[in-house]
Amino acid sequence: MLPTAKMAEEKIIDDVIEVEDTGYVETYIRFNDDLEKDYCFQVKTSDSFKDLFKIFKTLPIALRPNLFYNSLPLGFYVSTAPGYLTEDGGLLFSYETSEERFRRKVGNSDKLFKLHRAPVQAAVTKEQLLDIGWTGTRRACPDEYKDFYRDYKIKEHGGMIPAHQAGVFDKLKNLGVFLGLGEGFNTPLDNKSTIKDLLSEENEKFTLNYQYFAQLGEFFQNYTNEHESNLIEAIKQFRRYGILHSNDTIAKIVKNRKSRGDSRV
Repeated sequence: MLPTAKMAEEKIIDDVIEVEDTGYVETYIRFNDDLEKDYCFQVKTSDSFKDLFKIFKTLPIALRPNLFYNSLPLGFYVSTAPGYLTEDGGLLFSYETSEERFRRKVGNSDKLFKLHRAPVQAAVTKEQLLDIGWTGTRRACPDEYKDFYRDYKIKEHGGMIPAHQAGVFDKLKNLGVFLGLGEGFNTPLDNKSTIKDLLSEENEKFTLNYQYFAQLGEFFQNYTNEHESNLIEAIKQFRRYGILHSNDTIAKIVKNRKSRGDSRV
């Protein structure tokens, strides 16, 4: 390994450690057991699940299925459904996300930051919304992502013909991949995989790790700094659809996993 590459890798790991200790993480909360209501919140890495209750006390919208339910939940579950790996290395929730077999009960005092996501009153101020981490962004399901990806790439290439010449329509025939047990959001918490493991053609599972998340974050930041004039819109797209471009490292990881096809769970 070249010294510059090693230094870059060490910096990624250091950045991840710093974020884990002092930063923020974005989590998605599913309301009313509805796959179209996975909303993004930005929370402190030191927060616990009990800190999420302020969401239900602050937002001026109905967050319960009907009037026969309490306005506040008793607690939370996290979903360990593997998910769907997008064409550029993002991870969306698959259609099994809320199935009981993938639900794991968590204590209200448990910390949020463990590579998981948690499944009316006076006017709310901007400060209150910021305090609860409200981003206003809903996560897309795989079918919504596929529709958006098609339109996005056609526009990016300047029309149907240039997009066809660039191979976009061939890619659309096999866009992304559904993951299986032991990978994606179903990755065991004691997993010790690295970027090197994901790059190996012998690797059978797409297991999440901090280095991979850091790779995505670093690429997204560099790409938006160079190519995006509307940073706010780029962040909204990232929160909703995941990353929409990739570098050689991410592309190879996705290609390796796609070569094994969709998994059934």
